[in-house]
Amino acid sequence: MWPVIHAELTKRKLQSVDAAAALKLQQGGKAVLVDCRPEYEFLRQRVAGSVSAPLFREVQGKGAWDNIKRAVMAVGLAMTATERNPDFVEDTKAALAAAGVRRGTKLILYCGLGGTIEVGVKPWAPNRTKEFKDDPERMFGRESRSLKACHDLLVEGGYRNGDVLHLKGGIGQWRFDGFPIEAGE
Repeated sequence: MWPVIHAELTKRKLQSVDAAAALKLQQGGKAVLVDCRPEYEFLRQRVAGSVSAPLFREVQGKGAWDNIKRAVMAVGLAMTATERNPDFVEDTKAALAAAGVRRGTKLILYCGLGGTIEVGVKPWAPNRTKEFKDDPERMFGRESRSLKACHDLLVEGGYRNGDVLHLKGGIGQWRFDGFPIEAGE
């Protein structure tokens, strides 16, 4: 599925912004940061002033498969079992309305990782002169929750190109750059 999402985001020329540009847009009232990580991660720590719109949610079902998924994730991986939120687009619109986000405000989506639709990677080196354009590991960029969320809002949510942006490096880069974070509730 990711190659299809990557192709659509590339075709639509999704723009990624760095943390400094995102903060400037946020402080100027031109954008709101939208956290698409699961709610428990948002509650633990988030970009200051961001809105929660989880692309994934805790497993809701009570069937045998749902219980197995919860048990394996909890015991085997010490993680909370999640599933794709089928109501993501509607939940996002409701969360934005509840936060008082006015129409025309740009949405900058972020997750923990950030991901990228850029292909090829530049390995770390002091001179950074070598670029691998045909790296099979980055043939379709690097998938992330925030990129999938951008896709859903652009394709299913009726948002236009330029109304939805992607935060490079996610909350990890935001935190590393020393920008405002809120913790706990």
